Amino acid sequence: MAAFNIYKGEMMDSHDPAIFLMSQVIAMKHFAPVFFTAVALAAEPGGVPAGKPVQNQPPAESPASPPAALEAGALGDGAVGKSIRVKLPGDEEMKLCYCPPGSFMMGSPEGEAGHIAEENQVSVRITRGFWMARTEFTQGQWEALMAGNPSGFKGAKLPVECVSWDDVQSAVAKLNATVKPPAGWEWSLPSEAQWEYACRAGSKTAFAFGDTLTSAQANLKESNLEKTTEVSSYAPNAWGIHDMHGNVWEWCLDYRGEKMAGGADPTGPAAGTFRVFRGGSWDVSAGVCRSARRSDDKPGVQYDDLGFRPVLVQRAVNP
Repeated sequence: MAAFNIYKGEMMDSHDPAIFLMSQVIAMKHFAPVFFTAVALAAEPGGVPAGKPVQNQPPAESPASPPAALEAGALGDGAVGKSIRVKLPGDEEMKLCYCPPGSFMMGSPEGEAGHIAEENQVSVRITRGFWMARTEFTQGQWEALMAGNPSGFKGAKLPVECVSWDDVQSAVAKLNATVKPPAGWEWSLPSEAQWEYACRAGSKTAFAFGDTLTSAQANLKESNLEKTTEVSSYAPNAWGIHDMHGNVWEWCLDYRGEKMAGGADPTGPAAGTFRVFRGGSWDVSAGVCRSARRSDDKPGVQYDDLGFRPVLVQRAVNP
């Protein structure tokens, strides 16, 4: 049996295990208008140092590897600095950055400027690597996936905003239905722990860039722009992820708990009234954009400084 290489238009021997598995997890172009196409990209050494504005210039990328590079298990065997591209409906695509398994202290120490009691530190273990969208979900991506555009500030490369937690759950369900990931993986919002882990990217300071944040590093109230900016307008953190501080708050999966849960892969309370969002926005000061800062609201609210970014995660396996 042979499989069709959707990148080269060639027939491939599907007895090759890597190719056969790829043919199972990537819907062929000739059979579906929308399909999960993940192309492994090489690590991105060099580039703009963290904390320097990049004036909307996308980071340099190595040429895409052939699809066989994404063999079975490859999504779980990523490396920091590696990214993948995922095709969305139409001509849109989304770039994801790998977040490896690891441990970190979630929350902030009492001595950190702006610390509040609900940020008291807990030890967290992330046991399964995941892929996080490199930027906030954009209006162009939203229009391609969902049609319409609820945002107050219009622009294809601006983050989508004025989307409620409930709206975002509909978008995530649409991603899982139409942009199907490999077996064992699913689209989701990040848990609060996953979000902070990806934001910190190994840092232990108040921000991913150190203990201060300026308008040269993020879109915040001190920037005096009074609106969103195009995604990737500022340099990424150490894991290649942009705009984790400022621009728009980002919905998380969890209900809000008075105290953060620690341990392995925490997901917050089982029930509640309010959903968490993180990261700060263009409308708040730097101190509110700290890595540990928590906020929340009812899942139906919509604000022009509140958006989201999806993650591609491994499904939990019941013991």
